[in-house]
Amino acid sequence: MDIFFVSLISILLIFLALHFGKKVRVRDNERLLNEIECDLMDEFNLGHNEKEDFDADDLDGIVEWFEDIQLEEKISKEV
Repeated sequence: MDIFFVSLISILLIFLALHFGKKVRVRDNERLLNEIECDLMDEFNLGHNEKEDFDADDLDGIVEWFEDIQLEEKISKEV
């Protein structure tokens, strides 16, 4: 009977430790993502309103510019 209670308590403690460990990891991840977002906004002088003003055209322009740079580098390496 004692073995049953000891194993039940052990299983319960393991479950609680895993549950709270996961909860702490999720909370830390959310805090880290929030901190990264705040740092990026500070770094690029973005306000909360300006962050939402980006549209797909702006990002497409950046992607095209970066692809042009990569193509130029590839061509210069081949020559």
